[in-house]
Amino acid sequence: MAVFVTGKTMNTAKSCFELTLLLKQGLYDYCFMKADTQTGQINEYELEGSHYETENDYAIFIYFHDRNKKHDRIIGYLSIK
Repeated sequence: MAVFVTGKTMNTAKSCFELTLLLKQGLYDYCFMKADTQTGQINEYELEGSHYETENDYAIFIYFHDRNKKHDRIIGYLSIK
């Protein structure tokens, strides 16, 4: 799912844009993209670059949801490098 964030404000004292955003608890992955103002073409590599040769680390969490309790439990974890 892609989410496009609007409503950021410029903080001139810090020379950066800022945004307050409420997020649900959890793990988030994101990337920054830039859209060409004339063509509308989105380019995600201009700001973040391409790091296809880097090694990736993955963390897999397995949760169990017990309907009788009000929380989930981690029942498994695997780290892949």
